[in-house]
This record gives sequence, C-alpha cells and structure tokens, in this order.
Amino acid sequence: MKYFVPIILFFLIASCKNANSNSNDNSELLDIAFSDHKDVEYLQDFEKISDTSYVKSGNEPTHRITELKKNDKTLILFSKIQLDTERNEVYSILDTIQVKNLRPDQRITIGYCEMENSLMEEIIAIVERSNKDTIRNIIKAWKANSANNKIELIENLANITCLKEK
Repeated sequence: MKYFVPIILFFLIASCKNANSNSNDNSELLDIAFSDHKDVEYLQDFEKISDTSYVKSGNEPTHRITELKKNDKTLILFSKIQLDTERNEVYSILDTIQVKNLRPDQRITIGYCEMENSLMEEIIAIVERSNKDTIRNIIKAWKANSANNKIELIENLANITCLKEK
C-alpha cells in the first residue's frame, strides 16, 4: 500500500501535457489517403492556411506540407504525393505536428527558411512576426525528412534563416 500513492502520482504526472507543447499525438491520421483534407472526418473542421509541394526526385512533386488550423490548434501534415489513375494528386499522411496556443506575435512559416543541405520547402518553423525581410528570431523549427518519412526537430537554430512571406 505504501507504493500505491507514488505509483498513482507517477502516472498522473506522466499523463499531463503542457498546453503550449508541440506534440505528435495524431497517429490515427498516419497513412490516411485523401485528395481534399475535408474528406477526412477528423480534419473536416480545420481550415487550410497554407501548403507547399516539392520535388525530391524526378520532375513531379513528391511531398506536400500542409498547415491546417482549428481555433487555437494548428496541425501540420507531412504527406507523400501519388497520382491516381486519372492523374489527380492523392496525399498519404506520413507524419504530423500539432502546435497549440501560438502567441499573437508568433506565426508558422513553411518553405521560407534556409538551412544547409535542405530544401527551403522542407523547413517548418515557428517565428516571431517581423517587418524585416529576414527573420532571425526563430522559436522552433523542424525538417520534413523524406528519407525516413518523419518530421524531425532541428536542434541548432543558429544555422537557419527565415524570410518574410510576401
């Protein structure tokens, strides 16, 4: 009985989430294929903010990163692009990031950050809003890695430069 309280406390602490955390708790979305995010029941109430496609090999776009928003929750989808029999794009979700409670002076930018050995379109960042053309205050950044189909946290932000979207 003397171990009961510490065990309960451990599970309570372990199950708590920081409201400002960026977590990937949307595993039910992985491998879902769609042409329009509104076709996916979980995503129906989300508004598309932006998306960018890029070519990793060949001439056709191979991957897409989509930013969706619902209230204070932003969902980033990293998807592989395939063509159906009628040559329409079909997206298969490879990985996701969930961002909650961005401050009013922060925004998400996709495809506007430069980092050595990466395509600009692969970089996702939370930045402070700026009137300058070059944004230096990067809060957090990730790279969509098409080799392992994961969105990876970028630890060293010093080598990233983001440009203001026009």
